[in-house]
Parts: sequence; structure tokens; C-alpha cells
Amino acid sequence: MSGQGGVFCTNNLEYYKKAKLLKNHGIDQEKTGKYYWSTILGYNYNWTNFQAALAISQFNKINKLLNYKKWLYNEYKKNLINKSYYKLNEYLPDVSQSYWITCLIIDPKLKITKEDLIKKIKKYKIDLRPIFYPLSSMPTFYTKKAKYKKINKNSYELSKYGVCLPSGNNLNANSIKYICDKIHIVITEHINS
Repeated sequence: MSGQGGVFCTNNLEYYKKAKLLKNHGIDQEKTGKYYWSTILGYNYNWTNFQAALAISQFNKINKLLNYKKWLYNEYKKNLINKSYYKLNEYLPDVSQSYWITCLIIDPKLKITKEDLIKKIKKYKIDLRPIFYPLSSMPTFYTKKAKYKKINKNSYELSKYGVCLPSGNNLNANSIKYICDKIHIVITEHINS
């Protein structure tokens, strides 16, 4: 919860050394005796002092943040009234979840895509986001699309009908009820049109 990219933690010394090399432009001054000499392709993943302070402050309240995300998921689950129209991402009982984001998957039989739902719900000032598109569907990887579309059928199917529900730390029970009510209205209007 420290922002884009998160935090890398390990107790494996080899992983640590590899990550340190990659995050520091591929520079290994101990090995080469040179600074600003890249031995491998690396990146600039150094944090500013401000980013590090933000991460530490979030670590100090990690339980509160995680409990809120779990509460948020359960509020959505409680308030989404017509389970035949959609479902939420499910969590396994024996896995410790972060509840990073709550996703709504629309039943494909309703013939409303994620883009349609996002567009129609905007009139209520609700910001839904699309579930990520499969990487192999993007122009950068397009030459691999046919192969991976067959292998990753679930990814392609979920992407067509999935949205990420609002997850800001300022939402309360009334906000969640409003969002869920409006989703139900938009989907019902679509069905009846």
C-alpha cells in the first residue's frame, strides 16, 4: 500500500542482490570498481525520502488499512442484491488476502460489456475502472495474441465483463449502498431496454 509498484521484501540474499542490481541501473560498483557503469540493463527504482516515509507510515497502520479493505469487500458483497446479474471476485478461506481491490464480474448473458457499464454509471458520478486487459491483447504483444488467447481463456473472458469497484479510504456504508444501488439500476435498465 505504498503506491505504484509496492515494496519488495525478501530474506533470500541472492534475490536481494539481484533486485538491488536491477533497481540501481544495473550498476555493481563492488564488482567493477566503477560507478555509473552498468553491467546489465537496470532501472532507476530508488525511492525518494518522501516515498520511503509514506511507506513506513503505511506499514505502521497496515492492520487498519487491511481491515478496511476487507470491510469494503464485505459491504459490496452485502449490498449487491441481484447475484444472478453479477458476482464478485472470490477469496479462498485458507488464504490470507489483502483485499486490494473488489472486482465485479457481469454475467456475459446480459450482453453488457465493462465499457458499457462504466460509461452508463458515470451519470451517477461513480468511477468504475475496467479489469486489466490481458497483456497479449495489447499492440505491444499482438503477435502473441492468438497463442495466449487460447491458453489464457479465463483472462480474456474476465477482462470483457469485469470492473474494479471504487476502493478509496473515504468510502462508508452509505457510499457503498449508493454505488451498489446505481449498478443495479444501470444493469436493470440495460436488461429492460
